[in-house]
Amino acid sequence: MRVLPRSSPILTIFNCFSLQNPYLREYFTLKSLQNHVQYERSKRYPPTPRFVQEAATLLTNPDNGYLARTVDDQDEFFQGQVGAPGEESLVFASRRLLAMIQRDDVVQGDDTYKIRPYLNKSRHVFIVSLYSYGQMFPIAYAVMTKGTTTAYAAVLNKLKELGLRPQAVVTDWDDAQRGAWKEVFPRIELWGCYFHFLRAIYRKAKKKSLASYLSDPDMSQGEVARILRMCAAIPRLSAGDIEEGYNRIWKMARDLPGVPDNVAKKLMSFLRYFKREWVSKPEEVTIKGRHVHTTSGQEGLHKWLNTCLNNMDRPSFWKFMGIIRRDEHKSYYELNGIAVTGHKTGTMSGKRQKTKNFNSRGLKFDADIIEATKCFVANQSITSFLTLAAAGVREAMHFISQFGDDVELPE
Repeated sequence: MRVLPRSSPILTIFNCFSLQNPYLREYFTLKSLQNHVQYERSKRYPPTPRFVQEAATLLTNPDNGYLARTVDDQDEFFQGQVGAPGEESLVFASRRLLAMIQRDDVVQGDDTYKIRPYLNKSRHVFIVSLYSYGQMFPIAYAVMTKGTTTAYAAVLNKLKELGLRPQAVVTDWDDAQRGAWKEVFPRIELWGCYFHFLRAIYRKAKKKSLASYLSDPDMSQGEVARILRMCAAIPRLSAGDIEEGYNRIWKMARDLPGVPDNVAKKLMSFLRYFKREWVSKPEEVTIKGRHVHTTSGQEGLHKWLNTCLNNMDRPSFWKFMGIIRRDEHKSYYELNGIAVTGHKTGTMSGKRQKTKNFNSRGLKFDADIIEATKCFVANQSITSFLTLAAAGVREAMHFISQFGDDVELPE
């Protein structure tokens, strides 16, 4: 009789013994064996780890090998512990999902804090997702203890080793994460989430006591409000036009009639910040020509994971593992089914999050942008374009002011 390793995939075990004994193949199926093994496994889990290092040790123990693989035992899921001492991370990903990234797909990276497992010093969960066929598919998870560039780079280097080859990446504006993407994948096309951009400039306007010009209906009709909203519309310009657009705004702001001196000083201070923080990186700020503008699909994924965990803060490690293993299984079979058939197969239950164009609920916003684009094409006037496009920003700024400057993009 052939001797198998102590921990082997169910399919390997089934094939080995069913070939030796035809009786087994006649009366037992792979599916029935998988169901029975799942039932037995559900009754027994290893001790709950307290530290990242302890979790890694448990997952590399051959007796627990099934927990480190995908739900269907077809691929390895736990990819090890990475990072320097004090910056350790646990990486979870399957090669089969990473291999499905197409050249024109967009990858998104974002952090979530609520679902991080109850491990000492765990800081957040870094999720890498794939935007493909109009839907979001999580392809990798990392439980991280630090949010530094070197910590993110260690995770991304591991994913690169496993086959991650992104062409385009959209993230929020976290400098550490973005620096890691540039370091590990220096040739990628990287840009930032438009909604997080709006949130950042609203927060800065609030610090300058200018937020009321963006949110108060009685104050939103004046020239100061117009200048601020034109800044918010700048990412709608191409990278090559952003600096010129800013220069036009600066010139307009210097000659505003009837604006109190204290407000004018705050406005000019805001514009200096805007140039330093945003105009200096036009390739990352522009969303013109991008078919993904925001990380809304990622935010939807976070909400879905929270729902799966019954909105539990810091679940146990094994509960967290169960959720992300099932999500990998769901993502792989949905994405594979769409790739083969061209449409969702319906074999997997649950709603898959979609990434929507920003503020797609507001037809007026879309109409403003379309009209502004027509105007720009007709006469190449950057000032006219920004003036028209700025009108569509009003609703977004009102939303941020109503729900707080830490609000996430609504689905």
